[in-house]
Amino acid sequence: MVSSPWRCVPPLLVLILCSACPGGNPGGADAGNAAGDYEDEGPFASCRYEGASACGAKEGFSLGGCDTGSLGGVGADGVWTVHSRYTLVDGGSDFTVANLTLHSDGSPEWIDRGYDVTRKDVGGTSFYVGFDLASPDGGTFVRTYVGCSAPSPDVVQGCTVTCRNNQPQYEGTFHAKKVQRRASETEAQGLALVSESPARGIPADVYVTKGHAYVVSLDGPTGPGGLTVFDMANPAAPVKKPELTGPAGSFDSYWNAVWAKGDALYVASAKSGVRVYDISDAANPTFVKSVPGGEAINVHTVFVRGDRLYAMAPSSNRIAINQVLIYDVSTPLSPRLLSRYTVPGALTTARAYPHDSFVHEDRLYSFHWSLGLQISNVADPAAPVHLGAYRYERSTSHAGAVARYGDRLIAFEGGEDFGAHLRVLDVTHPEDIVKLGEWRTRPEVSIHNMVLDEASKHLYIAHYQDGVRVLDVSEPSVPVEVAHFNTWDAAQPGRGVDFYDGAIGIRRPTLEDGVEGGLLFVVDTVRGLLVLREQ
Repeated sequence: MVSSPWRCVPPLLVLILCSACPGGNPGGADAGNAAGDYEDEGPFASCRYEGASACGAKEGFSLGGCDTGSLGGVGADGVWTVHSRYTLVDGGSDFTVANLTLHSDGSPEWIDRGYDVTRKDVGGTSFYVGFDLASPDGGTFVRTYVGCSAPSPDVVQGCTVTCRNNQPQYEGTFHAKKVQRRASETEAQGLALVSESPARGIPADVYVTKGHAYVVSLDGPTGPGGLTVFDMANPAAPVKKPELTGPAGSFDSYWNAVWAKGDALYVASAKSGVRVYDISDAANPTFVKSVPGGEAINVHTVFVRGDRLYAMAPSSNRIAINQVLIYDVSTPLSPRLLSRYTVPGALTTARAYPHDSFVHEDRLYSFHWSLGLQISNVADPAAPVHLGAYRYERSTSHAGAVARYGDRLIAFEGGEDFGAHLRVLDVTHPEDIVKLGEWRTRPEVSIHNMVLDEASKHLYIAHYQDGVRVLDVSEPSVPVEVAHFNTWDAAQPGRGVDFYDGAIGIRRPTLEDGVEGGLLFVVDTVRGLLVLREQ
Protein backbone atom coordinates (compact mmCIF):
# COMPACT_ATOMS: atom_id res chain seq x y z
CA MET A 1 0.00 0.00 0.00
CA VAL A 2 1.28 3.46 -0.92
CA SER A 3 -0.51 6.58 0.22
CA SER A 4 -0.24 9.75 -1.81
CA PRO A 5 1.97 12.41 -0.22
CA TRP A 6 0.00 15.27 1.29
CA ARG A 7 2.28 18.02 0.20
CA CYS A 8 3.79 18.47 -3.21
CA VAL A 9 7.21 16.95 -2.63
CA PRO A 10 9.22 14.82 -5.04
CA PRO A 11 8.26 11.12 -4.66
CA LEU A 12 10.68 8.79 -2.96
CA LEU A 13 11.84 7.26 -6.21
CA VAL A 14 13.25 10.61 -7.28
CA LEU A 15 14.24 11.89 -3.85
CA ILE A 16 15.97 15.25 -4.19
CA LEU A 17 18.66 16.11 -1.70
CA CYS A 18 20.55 19.39 -1.69
CA SER A 19 23.65 20.50 0.11
CA ALA A 20 22.77 24.18 0.03
CA CYS A 21 19.06 24.39 0.78
CA PRO A 22 18.07 28.04 1.21
CA GLY A 23 18.62 29.53 4.62
CA GLY A 24 17.87 32.86 6.22
CA ASN A 25 19.56 36.04 5.15
CA PRO A 26 20.24 38.53 7.94
CA GLY A 27 19.14 41.53 5.90
CA GLY A 28 17.59 42.92 2.75
CA ALA A 29 14.86 40.99 0.95
CA ASP A 30 15.26 37.98 3.22
CA ALA A 31 15.39 39.84 6.52
CA GLY A 32 14.93 37.92 9.74
CA ASN A 33 16.50 35.51 12.19
CA ALA A 34 18.26 32.74 10.26
CA ALA A 35 17.68 30.08 12.92
CA GLY A 36 15.86 27.06 11.51
CA ASP A 37 13.53 24.47 12.98
CA TYR A 38 16.49 22.45 14.22
CA GLU A 39 20.29 22.65 14.23
CA ASP A 40 22.68 20.45 12.28
CA GLU A 41 24.84 19.01 15.05
CA GLY A 42 26.49 16.40 12.86
CA PRO A 43 25.82 12.66 12.44
CA PHE A 44 23.33 11.07 14.84
CA ALA A 45 25.38 7.90 15.26
CA SER A 46 28.90 6.50 14.86
CA CYS A 47 27.96 3.66 12.52
CA ARG A 48 28.33 3.75 8.74
CA TYR A 49 27.29 1.84 5.66
CA GLU A 50 30.22 0.01 4.05
CA GLY A 51 28.39 -2.01 1.42
CA ALA A 52 27.27 -5.57 0.79
CA SER A 53 26.52 -7.80 -2.17
CA ALA A 54 22.87 -6.93 -1.67
CA CYS A 55 22.62 -3.18 -1.18
CA GLY A 56 20.84 -2.29 2.03
CA ALA A 57 21.44 -5.63 3.73
CA LYS A 58 22.00 -5.53 7.46
CA GLU A 59 25.51 -6.94 7.18
CA GLY A 60 26.54 -3.97 5.05
CA PHE A 61 26.47 -1.66 8.08
CA SER A 62 29.53 -1.25 10.30
CA LEU A 63 28.38 -1.17 13.94
CA GLY A 64 31.74 -1.56 15.66
CA GLY A 65 31.45 1.65 17.66
CA CYS A 66 27.80 1.15 18.60
CA ASP A 67 26.11 0.26 21.88
CA THR A 68 23.80 -2.33 20.35
CA GLY A 69 23.15 -3.78 23.79
CA SER A 70 21.05 -0.73 24.60
CA LEU A 71 18.64 -1.66 21.79
CA GLY A 72 17.29 -4.44 24.00
CA GLY A 73 15.45 -1.87 26.09
CA VAL A 74 13.53 -0.45 23.14
CA GLY A 75 9.76 -0.85 23.03
CA ALA A 76 9.57 -0.95 19.24
CA ASP A 77 5.79 -1.25 18.81
CA GLY A 78 4.18 2.08 17.98
CA VAL A 79 4.54 5.12 15.76
CA TRP A 80 7.96 6.68 15.25
CA THR A 81 9.21 9.88 13.65
CA VAL A 82 12.47 9.25 11.81
CA HIS A 83 14.71 12.26 11.21
CA SER A 84 17.53 11.37 8.80
CA ARG A 85 20.71 13.27 8.05
CA TYR A 86 22.23 12.37 4.68
CA THR A 87 25.88 12.93 3.79
CA LEU A 88 26.24 14.21 0.24
CA VAL A 89 29.06 13.62 -2.20
CA ASP A 90 30.16 17.27 -1.99
CA GLY A 91 30.59 16.99 1.78
CA GLY A 92 27.36 18.77 2.59
CA SER A 93 24.30 17.34 4.28
CA ASP A 94 20.54 17.27 3.91
CA PHE A 95 17.67 16.10 6.08
CA THR A 96 14.44 14.19 5.55
CA VAL A 97 11.64 13.19 7.90
CA ALA A 98 9.53 10.04 7.71
CA ASN A 99 7.19 7.82 9.67
CA LEU A 100 7.82 4.31 10.95
CA THR A 101 5.00 2.21 12.39
CA LEU A 102 5.80 -1.16 13.93
CA HIS A 103 3.54 -3.83 15.43
CA SER A 104 4.23 -7.27 16.85
CA ASP A 105 0.63 -8.45 16.55
CA GLY A 106 0.46 -8.74 12.78
CA SER A 107 -1.13 -5.30 12.20
CA PRO A 108 0.02 -3.34 9.11
CA GLU A 109 3.48 -1.82 9.39
CA TRP A 110 4.43 1.30 7.44
CA ILE A 111 7.56 3.25 6.70
CA ASP A 112 8.49 6.41 4.81
CA ARG A 113 5.05 7.84 4.02
CA GLY A 114 2.99 4.70 3.71
CA TYR A 115 5.24 2.04 2.22
CA ASP A 116 4.90 -1.47 3.62
CA VAL A 117 7.73 -2.63 5.86
CA THR A 118 9.32 -5.53 3.97
CA ARG A 119 12.47 -5.96 6.07
CA LYS A 120 12.36 -6.32 9.82
CA ASP A 121 14.71 -7.75 12.42
CA VAL A 122 13.82 -6.02 15.67
CA GLY A 123 14.53 -7.36 19.13
CA GLY A 124 17.42 -8.01 21.46
CA THR A 125 20.47 -6.21 20.09
CA SER A 126 18.95 -5.68 16.61
CA PHE A 127 16.91 -2.85 15.12
CA TYR A 128 16.76 -3.34 11.35
CA VAL A 129 13.82 -2.20 9.18
CA GLY A 130 13.31 -1.23 5.58
CA PHE A 131 11.21 -1.41 2.45
CA ASP A 132 11.65 -2.59 -1.16
CA LEU A 133 9.97 -1.23 -4.29
CA ALA A 134 10.00 -1.95 -7.97
CA SER A 135 10.65 1.35 -9.76
CA PRO A 136 8.67 2.28 -12.90
CA ASP A 137 11.70 1.60 -15.12
CA GLY A 138 11.88 -2.00 -13.91
CA GLY A 139 14.69 -1.39 -11.46
CA THR A 140 14.72 -1.74 -7.69
CA PHE A 141 14.56 0.77 -4.87
CA VAL A 142 15.51 -0.09 -1.28
CA ARG A 143 15.77 1.93 1.90
CA THR A 144 16.91 0.41 5.19
CA TYR A 145 17.63 1.61 8.71
CA VAL A 146 19.80 -0.13 11.31
CA GLY A 147 20.03 0.83 14.98
CA CYS A 148 23.33 1.74 16.60
CA SER A 149 22.13 2.67 20.09
CA ALA A 150 19.06 3.55 22.13
CA PRO A 151 19.62 6.53 24.45
CA SER A 152 16.18 5.76 25.92
CA PRO A 153 13.39 3.21 25.32
CA ASP A 154 11.62 5.63 22.96
CA VAL A 155 14.68 6.79 20.97
CA VAL A 156 16.81 4.86 18.47
CA GLN A 157 19.80 6.28 16.62
CA GLY A 158 21.58 4.59 13.76
CA CYS A 159 22.45 4.51 10.06
CA THR A 160 20.44 4.42 6.84
CA VAL A 161 21.07 3.80 3.17
CA THR A 162 18.98 4.30 0.04
CA CYS A 163 19.75 2.01 -2.89
CA ARG A 164 18.68 2.06 -6.52
CA ASN A 165 19.35 -0.97 -8.71
CA ASN A 166 21.54 -2.46 -5.97
CA GLN A 167 23.78 0.62 -5.79
CA PRO A 168 23.92 3.06 -2.84
CA GLN A 169 22.44 6.48 -3.65
CA TYR A 170 22.32 8.19 -0.28
CA GLU A 171 23.88 7.26 3.03
CA GLY A 172 23.46 8.83 6.42
CA THR A 173 22.36 8.56 10.01
CA PHE A 174 18.98 8.87 11.72
CA HIS A 175 17.31 9.76 15.00
CA ALA A 176 13.97 8.01 15.60
CA LYS A 177 11.60 9.13 18.36
CA LYS A 178 8.43 7.31 19.31
CA VAL A 179 5.37 9.56 19.12
CA GLN A 180 2.96 9.18 22.00
CA ARG A 181 0.26 11.30 23.50
CA ARG A 182 1.82 13.15 26.39
CA ALA A 183 0.96 11.23 29.54
CA SER A 184 0.78 14.36 31.68
CA GLU A 185 -1.86 15.98 29.45
CA THR A 186 -5.62 15.51 29.52
CA GLU A 187 -7.50 14.68 26.35
CA ALA A 188 -9.02 18.15 26.29
CA GLN A 189 -8.95 21.49 28.01
CA GLY A 190 -11.22 24.36 27.02
CA LEU A 191 -12.65 22.38 24.07
CA ALA A 192 -15.34 19.69 24.09
CA LEU A 193 -16.24 17.19 21.39
CA VAL A 194 -19.70 17.79 19.91
CA SER A 195 -19.62 15.21 17.11
CA GLU A 196 -17.36 13.05 14.96
CA SER A 197 -18.11 12.00 11.38
CA PRO A 198 -15.95 9.86 9.07
CA ALA A 199 -15.18 11.14 5.58
CA ARG A 200 -13.84 9.50 2.43
CA GLY A 201 -10.12 9.02 1.76
CA ILE A 202 -7.69 10.94 3.95
CA PRO A 203 -9.55 14.09 5.10
CA ALA A 204 -7.43 17.21 4.56
CA ASP A 205 -9.50 20.42 4.78
CA VAL A 206 -12.96 21.78 5.57
CA TYR A 207 -15.04 24.85 4.75
CA VAL A 208 -18.34 25.73 6.39
CA THR A 209 -21.03 27.76 4.66
CA LYS A 210 -24.81 27.67 4.09
CA GLY A 211 -25.19 25.44 7.14
CA HIS A 212 -23.07 22.70 5.56
CA ALA A 213 -19.53 21.45 6.05
CA TYR A 214 -17.55 20.60 2.92
CA VAL A 215 -14.67 18.19 3.63
CA VAL A 216 -12.09 17.48 0.94
CA SER A 217 -9.83 14.45 1.05
CA LEU A 218 -6.74 12.86 -0.44
CA ASP A 219 -6.34 9.37 -1.82
CA GLY A 220 -5.59 6.94 0.98
CA PRO A 221 -5.60 3.32 2.14
CA THR A 222 -9.38 3.33 2.50
CA GLY A 223 -9.96 4.57 -1.05
CA PRO A 224 -9.80 7.66 -3.25
CA GLY A 225 -10.27 11.16 -1.93
CA GLY A 226 -12.81 13.72 -3.07
CA LEU A 227 -15.53 15.74 -1.34
CA THR A 228 -17.87 14.77 1.50
CA VAL A 229 -20.80 17.07 2.35
CA PHE A 230 -22.41 17.26 5.80
CA ASP A 231 -25.64 19.00 6.74
CA MET A 232 -24.88 20.79 10.02
CA ALA A 233 -28.41 21.74 11.05
CA ASN A 234 -27.67 19.77 14.21
CA PRO A 235 -23.92 19.95 14.93
CA ALA A 236 -24.25 17.08 17.40
CA ALA A 237 -25.52 14.81 14.62
CA PRO A 238 -24.22 15.86 11.19
CA VAL A 239 -26.01 14.25 8.26
CA LYS A 240 -23.80 13.00 5.47
CA LYS A 241 -24.91 14.11 2.04
CA PRO A 242 -23.25 13.31 -1.31
CA GLU A 243 -19.72 12.10 -1.68
CA LEU A 244 -18.14 13.40 -4.87
CA THR A 245 -14.97 12.69 -6.78
CA GLY A 246 -13.63 13.22 -10.29
CA PRO A 247 -15.04 11.50 -13.38
CA ALA A 248 -14.59 7.74 -13.63
CA GLY A 249 -11.14 6.86 -14.86
CA SER A 250 -9.78 10.38 -14.39
CA PHE A 251 -7.89 9.60 -11.16
CA ASP A 252 -8.88 13.13 -10.15
CA SER A 253 -9.50 12.64 -6.44
CA TYR A 254 -6.51 14.17 -4.65
CA TRP A 255 -8.31 17.26 -3.33
CA ASN A 256 -6.31 19.12 -0.72
CA ALA A 257 -8.16 22.39 0.04
CA VAL A 258 -11.57 24.05 -0.21
CA TRP A 259 -13.12 27.52 0.02
CA ALA A 260 -16.48 29.08 -0.83
CA LYS A 261 -17.90 32.40 -1.98
CA GLY A 262 -21.61 32.92 -2.49
CA ASP A 263 -22.99 29.99 -4.47
CA ALA A 264 -19.55 28.82 -5.54
CA LEU A 265 -17.38 26.16 -3.92
CA TYR A 266 -13.71 26.07 -4.96
CA VAL A 267 -11.84 22.78 -4.61
CA ALA A 268 -8.06 22.50 -5.04
CA SER A 269 -7.28 19.47 -7.21
CA ALA A 270 -3.82 18.03 -7.82
CA LYS A 271 -4.89 17.11 -11.36
CA SER A 272 -7.39 19.65 -12.69
CA GLY A 273 -6.63 22.95 -10.96
CA VAL A 274 -9.55 24.65 -9.22
CA ARG A 275 -12.79 22.70 -9.52
CA VAL A 276 -15.80 25.02 -9.33
CA TYR A 277 -19.09 23.72 -7.92
CA ASP A 278 -22.49 25.37 -7.75
CA ILE A 279 -23.81 25.09 -4.16
CA SER A 280 -27.01 27.07 -4.60
CA ASP A 281 -28.48 23.76 -3.42
CA ALA A 282 -26.04 23.48 -0.54
CA ALA A 283 -26.53 19.77 0.04
CA ASN A 284 -25.98 18.84 -3.61
CA PRO A 285 -22.94 20.50 -5.23
CA THR A 286 -23.04 20.57 -9.01
CA PHE A 287 -19.83 20.64 -11.00
CA VAL A 288 -19.50 23.71 -13.21
CA LYS A 289 -15.96 23.65 -14.61
CA SER A 290 -12.27 23.52 -13.77
CA VAL A 291 -9.99 26.52 -14.10
CA PRO A 292 -7.72 27.51 -15.70
CA GLY A 293 -8.58 24.54 -17.93
CA GLY A 294 -6.66 23.00 -20.77
CA GLU A 295 -3.81 21.64 -18.64
CA ALA A 296 -3.19 19.05 -15.93
CA ILE A 297 -2.44 21.63 -13.29
CA ASN A 298 -1.79 20.89 -9.64
CA VAL A 299 -3.45 23.41 -7.30
CA HIS A 300 -2.55 22.71 -3.68
CA THR A 301 -4.54 25.35 -1.77
CA VAL A 302 -7.05 28.11 -2.38
CA PHE A 303 -7.79 31.35 -0.53
CA VAL A 304 -10.51 33.94 -1.10
CA ARG A 305 -10.43 37.58 -0.02
CA GLY A 306 -13.15 39.87 -1.32
CA ASP A 307 -13.55 39.35 -5.06
CA ARG A 308 -10.21 37.61 -5.49
CA LEU A 309 -9.36 33.93 -5.48
CA TYR A 310 -5.71 32.93 -4.96
CA ALA A 311 -4.74 29.42 -6.07
CA MET A 312 -1.31 28.00 -5.25
CA ALA A 313 -0.05 25.94 -8.19
CA PRO A 314 3.23 24.00 -7.77
CA SER A 315 3.14 22.30 -11.16
CA SER A 316 1.46 21.96 -14.54
CA ASN A 317 1.68 18.87 -16.73
CA ARG A 318 4.18 17.53 -14.14
CA ILE A 319 6.53 20.47 -14.70
CA ALA A 320 7.26 22.88 -11.84
CA ILE A 321 5.67 26.29 -12.35
CA ASN A 322 5.44 27.47 -8.71
CA GLN A 323 2.78 30.06 -9.50
CA VAL A 324 0.06 31.93 -7.66
CA LEU A 325 -3.01 32.06 -9.92
CA ILE A 326 -5.12 35.13 -9.18
CA TYR A 327 -8.77 35.16 -10.28
CA ASP A 328 -11.55 37.72 -10.31
CA VAL A 329 -14.52 36.01 -8.63
CA SER A 330 -16.89 38.97 -8.52
CA THR A 331 -19.10 36.53 -10.42
CA PRO A 332 -18.34 33.56 -8.15
CA LEU A 333 -19.28 30.75 -10.55
CA SER A 334 -17.24 32.25 -13.38
CA PRO A 335 -13.67 32.86 -12.16
CA ARG A 336 -11.68 35.06 -14.54
CA LEU A 337 -7.90 34.64 -14.55
CA LEU A 338 -6.12 37.94 -13.89
CA SER A 339 -2.51 36.80 -13.56
CA ARG A 340 -0.14 33.89 -13.06
CA TYR A 341 2.37 35.25 -10.59
CA THR A 342 5.77 33.79 -9.77
CA VAL A 343 7.71 35.30 -6.88
CA PRO A 344 11.42 35.95 -7.47
CA GLY A 345 13.51 32.82 -7.09
CA ALA A 346 10.61 30.36 -7.19
CA LEU A 347 11.89 28.65 -10.35
CA THR A 348 15.58 28.72 -9.48
CA THR A 349 15.41 27.54 -5.85
CA ALA A 350 15.06 23.85 -5.02
CA ARG A 351 11.76 22.95 -3.29
CA ALA A 352 10.28 26.44 -3.63
CA TYR A 353 6.75 25.07 -3.85
CA PRO A 354 3.88 27.49 -3.15
CA HIS A 355 1.87 25.81 -0.40
CA ASP A 356 -0.57 28.30 1.05
CA SER A 357 -1.49 31.97 1.05
CA PHE A 358 -3.10 34.72 3.08
CA VAL A 359 -4.18 38.16 1.89
CA HIS A 360 -4.48 41.20 4.15
CA GLU A 361 -4.68 44.89 3.23
CA ASP A 362 -3.67 44.39 -0.42
CA ARG A 363 -0.71 42.23 0.51
CA LEU A 364 -0.31 38.63 -0.53
CA TYR A 365 1.55 36.49 1.98
CA SER A 366 2.56 33.33 0.13
CA PHE A 367 4.28 30.42 1.86
CA HIS A 368 6.83 28.85 -0.49
CA TRP A 369 8.48 26.02 1.45
CA SER A 370 12.26 26.46 0.99
CA LEU A 371 11.74 30.02 -0.27
CA GLY A 372 10.04 30.97 2.97
CA LEU A 373 7.33 33.56 3.48
CA GLN A 374 7.07 35.87 0.45
CA ILE A 375 5.21 39.20 0.58
CA SER A 376 3.80 40.96 -2.50
CA ASN A 377 1.54 43.91 -3.17
CA VAL A 378 -1.57 42.79 -5.05
CA ALA A 379 -3.48 46.08 -5.14
CA ASP A 380 -3.26 45.55 -8.90
CA PRO A 381 -3.81 41.78 -9.12
CA ALA A 382 -2.81 41.78 -12.78
CA ALA A 383 0.67 43.06 -11.86
CA PRO A 384 1.76 41.98 -8.34
CA VAL A 385 4.87 43.69 -6.92
CA HIS A 386 7.27 41.75 -4.71
CA LEU A 387 8.00 43.53 -1.41
CA GLY A 388 10.15 41.23 0.70
CA ALA A 389 10.58 37.81 2.28
CA TYR A 390 11.40 35.94 5.45
CA ARG A 391 13.46 32.77 5.17
CA TYR A 392 15.21 30.65 7.74
CA GLU A 393 17.69 27.82 7.63
CA ARG A 394 16.13 24.78 5.92
CA SER A 395 12.85 26.66 5.48
CA THR A 396 9.63 24.67 5.13
CA SER A 397 7.23 27.61 5.20
CA HIS A 398 3.74 26.20 4.84
CA ALA A 399 0.90 28.31 6.26
CA GLY A 400 0.06 31.36 8.31
CA ALA A 401 -2.20 34.27 9.16
CA VAL A 402 -1.79 38.05 9.41
CA ALA A 403 -3.50 40.73 11.50
CA ARG A 404 -3.06 44.37 12.38
CA TYR A 405 -1.98 45.22 15.91
CA GLY A 406 -2.27 49.00 16.16
CA ASP A 407 0.31 50.42 13.78
CA ARG A 408 2.00 47.04 13.27
CA LEU A 409 1.25 44.16 10.92
CA ILE A 410 1.92 40.81 12.58
CA ALA A 411 2.31 37.52 10.72
CA PHE A 412 2.07 34.06 12.25
CA GLU A 413 4.08 31.60 10.16
CA GLY A 414 4.42 27.84 10.45
CA GLY A 415 6.51 25.26 8.63
CA GLU A 416 5.75 21.58 8.04
CA ASP A 417 8.70 19.38 8.93
CA PHE A 418 10.66 17.92 11.82
CA GLY A 419 10.87 20.66 14.44
CA ALA A 420 8.40 22.90 12.59
CA HIS A 421 6.81 25.47 14.86
CA LEU A 422 5.14 28.85 15.01
CA ARG A 423 7.07 32.04 14.32
CA VAL A 424 5.70 35.48 15.11
CA LEU A 425 6.93 38.14 12.70
CA ASP A 426 6.58 41.91 12.47
CA VAL A 427 5.96 42.36 8.74
CA THR A 428 5.05 46.04 8.86
CA HIS A 429 8.08 46.74 6.71
CA PRO A 430 8.50 43.75 4.34
CA GLU A 431 12.03 44.80 3.48
CA ASP A 432 13.01 44.56 7.15
CA ILE A 433 11.04 41.75 8.81
CA VAL A 434 11.66 41.17 12.50
CA LYS A 435 11.02 37.94 14.40
CA LEU A 436 9.21 38.79 17.65
CA GLY A 437 8.78 35.36 19.15
CA GLU A 438 7.98 31.72 18.58
CA TRP A 439 6.01 28.84 20.06
CA ARG A 440 6.46 25.08 19.74
CA THR A 441 5.37 21.76 21.17
CA ARG A 442 7.93 19.00 20.37
CA PRO A 443 10.17 18.40 17.34
CA GLU A 444 8.79 14.99 16.35
CA VAL A 445 5.35 16.52 15.67
CA SER A 446 4.79 19.09 12.91
CA ILE A 447 2.53 22.10 12.86
CA HIS A 448 0.02 22.37 9.99
CA ASN A 449 -2.79 24.87 9.29
CA MET A 450 -4.05 27.76 11.42
CA VAL A 451 -6.84 30.32 11.62
CA LEU A 452 -6.77 33.61 13.51
CA ASP A 453 -9.71 35.31 15.19
CA GLU A 454 -8.74 38.97 14.97
CA ALA A 455 -11.34 40.07 17.52
CA SER A 456 -10.35 37.68 20.32
CA LYS A 457 -6.72 37.45 19.20
CA HIS A 458 -6.92 33.67 19.49
CA LEU A 459 -4.92 31.53 17.06
CA TYR A 460 -6.33 28.06 16.32
CA ILE A 461 -3.77 25.53 15.10
CA ALA A 462 -4.22 22.08 13.57
CA HIS A 463 -1.05 20.47 14.91
CA TYR A 464 -1.09 16.90 13.54
CA GLN A 465 -0.39 14.39 16.38
CA ASP A 466 -0.67 17.19 18.95
CA GLY A 467 -4.27 17.78 17.87
CA VAL A 468 -5.82 21.23 18.19
CA ARG A 469 -3.95 23.98 20.01
CA VAL A 470 -5.50 27.35 20.84
CA LEU A 471 -3.14 30.23 21.59
CA ASP A 472 -3.84 33.63 23.08
CA VAL A 473 -1.80 35.96 20.88
CA SER A 474 -3.06 39.25 22.28
CA GLU A 475 0.61 39.86 23.11
CA PRO A 476 1.94 38.42 19.86
CA SER A 477 5.56 38.08 20.93
CA VAL A 478 4.52 35.73 23.76
CA PRO A 479 1.88 33.23 22.55
CA VAL A 480 0.14 31.47 25.46
CA GLU A 481 -1.67 28.16 25.04
CA VAL A 482 -5.19 28.43 26.52
CA ALA A 483 -6.94 25.32 25.20
CA HIS A 484 -6.28 22.03 23.43
CA PHE A 485 -7.98 18.91 22.15
CA ASN A 486 -5.99 15.73 21.47
CA THR A 487 -7.48 14.10 18.37
CA TRP A 488 -4.67 11.54 18.02
CA ASP A 489 -3.73 8.34 19.78
CA ALA A 490 -1.21 5.79 18.48
CA ALA A 491 -3.61 2.94 19.31
CA GLN A 492 -6.32 4.20 16.95
CA PRO A 493 -6.62 2.00 13.82
CA GLY A 494 -4.96 3.53 10.78
CA ARG A 495 -2.46 5.67 12.69
CA GLY A 496 1.15 5.96 11.59
CA VAL A 497 0.69 5.63 7.84
CA ASP A 498 2.49 8.97 7.45
CA PHE A 499 4.47 11.53 9.40
CA TYR A 500 1.63 13.95 8.59
CA ASP A 501 -1.00 12.26 10.72
CA GLY A 502 -3.67 13.79 12.96
CA ALA A 503 -5.33 17.21 13.03
CA ILE A 504 -4.70 18.75 9.61
CA GLY A 505 -7.47 21.22 8.69
CA ILE A 506 -9.32 23.77 10.80
CA ARG A 507 -12.09 26.39 10.44
CA ARG A 508 -13.90 28.64 12.87
CA PRO A 509 -17.19 29.56 11.18
CA THR A 510 -19.50 32.39 12.21
CA LEU A 511 -23.28 32.72 12.43
CA GLU A 512 -23.20 34.05 8.86
CA ASP A 513 -22.05 30.60 7.78
CA GLY A 514 -25.30 29.09 8.97
CA VAL A 515 -24.06 27.33 12.11
CA GLU A 516 -24.27 28.23 15.77
CA GLY A 517 -21.47 30.26 17.33
CA GLY A 518 -18.58 28.97 19.41
CA LEU A 519 -17.89 25.91 17.25
CA LEU A 520 -14.58 24.81 15.82
CA PHE A 521 -14.51 22.50 12.81
CA VAL A 522 -11.44 20.25 12.58
CA VAL A 523 -10.51 17.50 10.16
CA ASP A 524 -8.33 14.63 11.30
CA THR A 525 -6.60 12.36 8.79
CA VAL A 526 -8.17 9.24 10.32
CA ARG A 527 -11.20 10.34 12.33
CA GLY A 528 -12.73 12.66 9.73
CA LEU A 529 -14.72 15.75 10.71
CA LEU A 530 -14.67 16.72 14.38
CA VAL A 531 -16.91 19.48 15.69
CA LEU A 532 -15.61 21.02 18.91
CA ARG A 533 -17.20 23.57 21.21
CA GLU A 534 -15.20 26.26 22.96
CA GLN A 535 -15.84 26.30 26.71
